[in-house]
Amino acid sequence: MYKNLIEEARKEGIEKLAIEALVQKDGKVLLIEELGKGESFYGFPAASLKEEESIPQALQRAVTENTAMQLKEVKSYLGHYDQDGIRHYHFVVEVNDPYSLEENTNIAYAWLEVQEAVGYPITDEVREMLDLYNTGPKI
Repeated sequence: MYKNLIEEARKEGIEKLAIEALVQKDGKVLLIEELGKGESFYGFPAASLKEEESIPQALQRAVTENTAMQLKEVKSYLGHYDQDGIRHYHFVVEVNDPYSLEENTNIAYAWLEVQEAVGYPITDEVREMLDLYNTGPKI
């Protein structure tokens, strides 16, 4: 499946891919905000797909670099959107250690029920992915 997603984007002329992880635990999802970036919005742990890197490797890197947690399992593909020439692929994941989210001075984070995210500064695209997650089959 992963290779097909990359090939599909390339066929459509999209070269840059962002891999985003919707981390779930106990009915809640993780939103993070990178601090010091000016305009601040909450989103999902994300990483740009590097050459010769697989989507699962990019997901692990997105989770680890942004939260210091370790990816346990990719549960499902959620969907994607294109923005500014970049395709953003979203996957629902679980981590080995959801309670060990390290204090990171570069991010703010919140574990939220999907409905709670409405009160947070999120983009329309993040809201769309949360809606897809909320209406999809629960894993």
